[in-house]
Amino acid sequence: MTEAPAMDEVEEAAFVNFLTREQEGSVDATLNENIANALDFYHGRPFGDEIEGRSQAVTRDVSEVVDFMVVGILGTIIASGKVVEFETEPEIDEEAAQALAEQQSAPSPDGQPQAPQKPPMVDYGEQATAAVQYSFMRKQKGYRILHDVLKAGLLEKHGVIKTYVEPQPDRVETRDVMAGEIDVGEDGPNIGGVPVIKAIATDDGWQPGTESVGWRVKLAHPVAPKFCDIPVPNEYFRVSPDATDLDTAIYVGERTPKTMGDLIALGYDRDVLETIWSNAPADTVVEQARDSDRGKDRQSVGQRTDANKQLWLDEEYPLYDIDGDGIAERVFVHRIGNRLLKVVPVEEQPYSLWSPFPMQHRLIGQSIADKTMDIQRIRSVLLRQALDSLYIANSPRTLVDEQSITVDTIDDLLTVRPGALIRYKGNAPAPLQQEDTSQTAFTAMEMMSSERESRTGVTRQSQGLNPDTLNKTATGMAMLQASSQQIELYIARNFAEFIVAPIFAKRYRLMRQYGQPFRMKIEGKYTTVDPRRWPEEIDMSISVGLGTGNKDERIQLRMGLLGIQKEIRMSGSGMVQDEQIYQNVKRLVSDSGLGVAADYIVDPSTLPPADPQPDPDMAKVQAEAAQKQAELESAHQQAMAKLQLQQEAQQATDALKAQANQQDMDLKAAQAAQQANLAEARAAEEARLAQEKQAFEMELALQRFAFEQDMARKKHAADEAAANDDSIPSNRPGGSLAE
Repeated sequence: MTEAPAMDEVEEAAFVNFLTREQEGSVDATLNENIANALDFYHGRPFGDEIEGRSQAVTRDVSEVVDFMVVGILGTIIASGKVVEFETEPEIDEEAAQALAEQQSAPSPDGQPQAPQKPPMVDYGEQATAAVQYSFMRKQKGYRILHDVLKAGLLEKHGVIKTYVEPQPDRVETRDVMAGEIDVGEDGPNIGGVPVIKAIATDDGWQPGTESVGWRVKLAHPVAPKFCDIPVPNEYFRVSPDATDLDTAIYVGERTPKTMGDLIALGYDRDVLETIWSNAPADTVVEQARDSDRGKDRQSVGQRTDANKQLWLDEEYPLYDIDGDGIAERVFVHRIGNRLLKVVPVEEQPYSLWSPFPMQHRLIGQSIADKTMDIQRIRSVLLRQALDSLYIANSPRTLVDEQSITVDTIDDLLTVRPGALIRYKGNAPAPLQQEDTSQTAFTAMEMMSSERESRTGVTRQSQGLNPDTLNKTATGMAMLQASSQQIELYIARNFAEFIVAPIFAKRYRLMRQYGQPFRMKIEGKYTTVDPRRWPEEIDMSISVGLGTGNKDERIQLRMGLLGIQKEIRMSGSGMVQDEQIYQNVKRLVSDSGLGVAADYIVDPSTLPPADPQPDPDMAKVQAEAAQKQAELESAHQQAMAKLQLQQEAQQATDALKAQANQQDMDLKAAQAAQQANLAEARAAEEARLAQEKQAFEMELALQRFAFEQDMARKKHAADEAAANDDSIPSNRPGGSLAE
């Protein structure tokens, strides 16, 4: 930044009038009403036409669609890893090349010359991509910043982010030193280049030139500036109504509440600030809609005093001819009311703005809430009618004949209690039967749900597992999901193009201009990054839709490409070099989430150069000599192989003969052993048979002797019986005892 030329009172008054007029014209009451209305719909607040005693239910279509979009788009942006990539040609790292040259010029320990190496290369595009991504996501709440500006755009038509650099106060250090350690230069006393803020002699009577006197000094160590991205609430943001682009807008800025302490920390004079009364504006309709559920009390905030006293600071970036050359320049202004605090020319304004559905030739387009609020209104009315119909069907009204009413009849009917009495006379009160029409209302709500799906792309199939999904074919579901994701991808592309890319580009320029060297991990190695060495002009590409599914497709494509590269290399063609294969594998590892490419493959640019190619003629002579030597060696090898084969054949023949003789001897021995075994078995068998025959004959003789003995006994018994028959009288008839 450079200081603006001084203005006299007339020029300053004209400039303040210009700023005030542009600021007042930048307030769009209709836009604010629409934003407040969208916030009310998101929170499901009543519409204001509710009737007591009737259903007051409100559907949440806006919040459902917005929240789903936030989850899906943030998942796409975060999962892609590198939404924005900076691209440059790799360059020679001068410092590393000089260090390498000095190392190679030094003699090696063995006295041999060192092999030449390739000069180290640095890819500033890859370095800037990693550094800007790291600075945005790790050095601040990057996820929350993207979340807030994304949700603001989806709900409030547009979201705004301010990207800027914030100087940090010096780090003060107290140190005891000797007088000789303090250098007095043109910029004042310092120690090793670090400015001395304050010095107090610790010994009395110190004289200039006395080296032994001690001093207690305070040193101011510079601290690297902080690069910030802040979502700007839409009620604070200001832009010219005729603007179609922020970079060409006549007026752009914001009005934000600041405390006295905040303004003093920015370097403004406390005495000047204390003369300014509180200029807090009344709550806008957007603030009221945003804070209506919190009970926020602006009045109590405006009553704070001292360092917490609140003032409204106007930070403006108008196009204004500040130097009188007839050309309007972009100017940075800090102003409170009519009091100018700072006016400084700048190169660009810090804001980035996006809309989910941009409108041609307009800065602010439409939101997803704009496409859903009328559906929420209709579905809420239908839901209320359905519930009213259900209420009436389940708790019908009662018909009462006026002649049946007593003093207590109405009270009894209104007292709903089991077993309660109803006092009447004449005709009994009867329920009024009405038809339940809730099903018709629910059918109409389903129709409006389909309309919402076609407008926003948020379908029930994409929100979760629908029971009917199981009955649909995989192809049909894939087509349905691809169709429903078109709008989501369109919004994600707009978010990346209009917010992520501009803030990364602004951060790149700020880091290049104000950044200090720092260390970070790139491709698995800690590297010192110096943004001041980045090129001024750099290409930037946007990558959207790199979620898990798209990464799977890219992995398959890269695997196929790797196969093609392999075939080309095997064919001997020079179309594919090591660098192309390395880049493909490097991105394949990144998409697969397996870490860094350095863990699996070596960067060919870091390898030493290949040996120089020999002279073609010399190479031809060497090739011919090598061929002749190879032929001689081949003939010698063939002769040796033939002799070896003959020796092996003779050895095989002798071995076969010896084996045959051995087998013949073994066969004869086996036959003799077998005959001996047979003779021995035959003798044993004959001895066994003789023994069995002898035993049989003895048994037979014993049996014959026993038989003969038995027959003799029987005969003797018969003879005795016959003898006994002669002495016994006969019993024959007609015989006598004398006979």
